[in-house]
Amino acid sequence: MDKQHFDDRDLAEILYMRGISQREIASKIGKSEATISEWAKAGGWREKRAATKFSRASLVTNLLLRLDEMSREEVMDVKELAKLSRVVKELDKQIGLTEYVDCFISFGEWMQRHPDISEEIKATMSGQGTSFWSRFQKAVNDAQDKFINDLVTQ
Repeated sequence: MDKQHFDDRDLAEILYMRGISQREIASKIGKSEATISEWAKAGGWREKRAATKFSRASLVTNLLLRLDEMSREEVMDVKELAKLSRVVKELDKQIGLTEYVDCFISFGEWMQRHPDISEEIKATMSGQGTSFWSRFQKAVNDAQDKFINDLVTQ
């Protein structure tokens, strides 16, 4: 893939993530709509945009901003305030669970890609002087620390 092609694809993805239609993107960068559609499908642009637009953090932020606006209004709609508060609470419960599951899956996949971790876990688990559960907790915490460090340094 030549450098120009790569740059066009990057630009197209950035425009797509900003909500520009595929037709407009094709026109702006001089590619066909079919090419833009192929790039979008191959790159999972639709899913990325949805994940960004409707992430738990963005939804909760928008709801909290609305609550802030309502708190400054002279006549506050108590029913809407209660409704928004319930929605925030429900999002924290439901979407939070999804994020935990996604994190556990990512951690498991990371461990599969790093078989050297199993040796470190074995060494920690074979230690003496503490209970099995203390050694197990330390082994898991050490592996999670390495997982998080890998995420941060990527």
